[in-house]
Amino acid sequence: MEDSIEKSLKEVSALDSAAETVSRGIHNAVLKGGEPARQVADALHGKWLGHPLHPALTDFVVGAFAFGSLFNLVGGELNRKIAKSLITAGAITAVPTALAGAT
Repeated sequence: MEDSIEKSLKEVSALDSAAETVSRGIHNAVLKGGEPARQVADALHGKWLGHPLHPALTDFVVGAFAFGSLFNLVGGELNRKIAKSLITAGAITAVPTALAGAT
């Protein structure tokens, strides 16, 4: 089991160079974009909140998916509607979460 965990971690670390390239590209775009780009980056960083935005958003996304799955498993028409709403909210919130994490 330990070997498979180590192998999995090595496979994930192979994405590091791609992530670094994307991160540099976003950083350069913000630098070239002037003040409007800086304001968007500051908003995504959570400067207005006084706390990084990405961790709070990830909690929301994970919670929405987890509780959506739970309501879906319980069954029943009302629970399925709640599940659909939660999963939709999680999917919509995933976009700004990814952007906040990438900046």
